[in-house]
Amino acid sequence: MASEFWGYRRPDGRIGVRNKILILPASVCATDTARIVAGQVEGAVTFHNQNGCSQVPSDMKLTLDTLAGMAANPNIYGTVVISLGCEGCQMDLVVEEIRKRTNKPLEQFVIQENGGTITTAERAVRAAKRMAQAASMEQRVKAPISELIVGTECGGSDQTSGLASNPLIGNACDRLVDMGATAVLSETTEFIGAEHILARRGRTPEVSRRIYEIVHRYACSLACSADGHKLPCGSCYVNPLLANTSKQNVTRYIYEIARLSHDIAGGILATMPSEKDFNDPTLGPLVQKYLKGVDGVPVEDRYRMLRLLENMTGGTALVESMHGAGSPQAQRVMLTRQANLEMKKKLARRLAGVEEKKES
Repeated sequence: MASEFWGYRRPDGRIGVRNKILILPASVCATDTARIVAGQVEGAVTFHNQNGCSQVPSDMKLTLDTLAGMAANPNIYGTVVISLGCEGCQMDLVVEEIRKRTNKPLEQFVIQENGGTITTAERAVRAAKRMAQAASMEQRVKAPISELIVGTECGGSDQTSGLASNPLIGNACDRLVDMGATAVLSETTEFIGAEHILARRGRTPEVSRRIYEIVHRYACSLACSADGHKLPCGSCYVNPLLANTSKQNVTRYIYEIARLSHDIAGGILATMPSEKDFNDPTLGPLVQKYLKGVDGVPVEDRYRMLRLLENMTGGTALVESMHGAGSPQAQRVMLTRQANLEMKKKLARRLAGVEEKKES
C-alpha cells in the first residue's frame, strides 16, 4: 500500500477525498428548501435535519456542534446554510460555530428574510452553482496517509455482512491504521457482540473499559424496554430491574465526582451564597466573615474555586443532577427488591451441589 493518497487540500489545512457542496438546513423547517436546492446543483449534498428548533440548551448545543462539524468536514468544499428565521438554531449561531472550525466558502439564506421558499431556493441555487463551479477548479494533491480519516457506517446489514463486507472493511481499516491513518466506527450497535474483541485492542486500559461500558449501557437501555409490558392504559412499563441497572450505570459517575468534590470542598459547595449576596452591601461583609478559610487565602479566591467545582460537577443543579433519576442508593434498593436474590441463592447452591442448612 502507498504511504500517500490524493485529496483536496482545504484552506483550513485539512484534506478530503471528495469535493462536495453542502446545502445545510439549520432546522427541520428549512429541510425541504435545502432538498430542493441540492436537487438542482450537481455535486451538492444535503440531509434531513429533524432538529434545530424547540430544543433545550444542551440538545441545541449538540445540534449546533453536529451542523458545524458537517460543514467543517474536509470532503466539503463549501457550505450554503438555509434557515427559516425563527428557529432555535438561528443563522448567526450556526455560522458562528462553523467559523470556529473552518474558513471554507460559506453562503447563508434566511427564508423569512428572502420572501419565502421559492425566492430563497432560487437565490440559494445560484449561490451553490457558483460554489460548485469554483470547486470544479480544485486540483488533487498528494498527502501523507497520516492525514486520512476513514469513516465507516452501516448501510443496512444482512446475512452476508459478517461473511464479506464487515471483515473486508475491518481488514482495510487495520491496514490503514497500521500505516498511520485514522478509522472511525460510528455505530455502537455494529460492535455489540464483538465488544470483547474491540476492547482487547484498546490503546489503554481506560479505552477498553469505556468500550465495555458503552455496550453495557446501551444494552441495558434496550433490554429494559424489550422486557417491559403494556399497562391497561396502553403505555409501556419498562422492566424495573433492568431500568434501574441502566440508571445505576449512568448516574454513579456523576455521583462519584460530586461526592469527591464535596469531600474536598465541604457541604458549602451546594449551599454557598450567590454572587449577588457576595456583593451585597449588607450581606457581603457577613459572607466575607463566615466564608473565610485559612490565613493568606482571599475569600473571593475560595469562592471562585467553589464555583468552579460546582460547575465541573453538574452545574448549578448539582443536587438535582445527582438525584433527579432517584438517588444511586435508591437504585440499589430497587435492584435488591426486583432481583429475587433468595431464589438465585437457592439456584446457586443447587448448581454448586451445596446443601442448604436447615434451621434446628
